[in-house]
Amino acid sequence: MNKEVTIWTKEIINVIRKIQKEFSNNKGLILTEGDLECHLYKHLTESSLFSSLEETKTNGWKSGYVHSQVTWFKPCQNSGFRVDLTVCKPKNIDIKTLEMVENYPNKGFFHDGMAVAIELKYIRDNSPGKISNDAKKDYVKIVKKLKVAKELLIESKKYTNVTIDDIAFIGLIVCKTQEIYDIALEKLKKAMAKNNCPKNVFPIIFCHEKLQVMNKPPLAQHQRLYFKNK
Repeated sequence: MNKEVTIWTKEIINVIRKIQKEFSNNKGLILTEGDLECHLYKHLTESSLFSSLEETKTNGWKSGYVHSQVTWFKPCQNSGFRVDLTVCKPKNIDIKTLEMVENYPNKGFFHDGMAVAIELKYIRDNSPGKISNDAKKDYVKIVKKLKVAKELLIESKKYTNVTIDDIAFIGLIVCKTQEIYDIALEKLKKAMAKNNCPKNVFPIIFCHEKLQVMNKPPLAQHQRLYFKNK
């Protein structure tokens, strides 16, 4: 991953750690997957990295860095992936010139540039089968579908302002209880063993008492200097 997307990823992980601490102190903070999305969106847009509203490619239109339920294209033209939260630069968003993607599913804008996709799962059902399915579902989707589709579209020049090194993926699982967490963690580890975790994919799982980041982005010396000078 490039330096900037690595910094973005670390900041998003730091925000997730803050939410886990709040969840630990206020056990009813997150009761639904919608709650989780709202809390993460709120905290991300309060981060100094993602809080500003900036000009897009469309004259007179400003936008933010964090967006909900964005469609990420599939290589075919008649369907797309709905991603829970997407972090991207406003300057790479085109809100009016959509000719090149008019046959693709979109929500009235086209983004071509560095981005972080965040998939969310809140597990509250104690059924072992449901826990198993939910624990691995988003990880498998990211590794075998979402990431592959993005790379194919970059290679085919559907995107021209981004490389594979400019994209990161975070799969966040939040568990209502530690009992659910223990089962979900085991199932997630098995899914990761079966499908090797790429360097730009970051599975994260937490409950009230515990948090694990399963793949940590590097922080090289020049990146530490970036933080100091920013």
